[in-house]
Amino acid sequence: MSRLHLTGGIVAAVSASRHGGGIRVTLMAEPSPAKEEYDRTYNEAMADYQHTVATGGYRRLPLPRTGAQRFMADVALLRSDRSLPPDDLVTRVGGVGFEWSVEWTSTRWQPASVLLVCPRGLRHAVDIP
Repeated sequence: MSRLHLTGGIVAAVSASRHGGGIRVTLMAEPSPAKEEYDRTYNEAMADYQHTVATGGYRRLPLPRTGAQRFMADVALLRSDRSLPPDDLVTRVGGVGFEWSVEWTSTRWQPASVLLVCPRGLRHAVDIP
């Protein structure tokens, strides 16, 4: 398992495996003070959001972004030659608390490796066993 250093002091463990007839690649944020601080901020913002909606406040108020949405959703999974992955690649971003994660799955794509690309230009090759 390798690690990817993201913005804001967030570090994510990277795992990859064959899954059915395809692949699964997962980023899981590791515990850190930066992650705990963002979770506190998120929980306060979500409580404010729920209170505002429950008391008839502004109904189009956007939901607060989870840590996974804020720090991890911009990571892209590409083919090792930097081209786009196949159309059947599904990306799931979610979680608060311990479960900050991004998962990419494909039911038919079987590459030997993929490339994770961060917005700040960092590239991370991932071999798929």
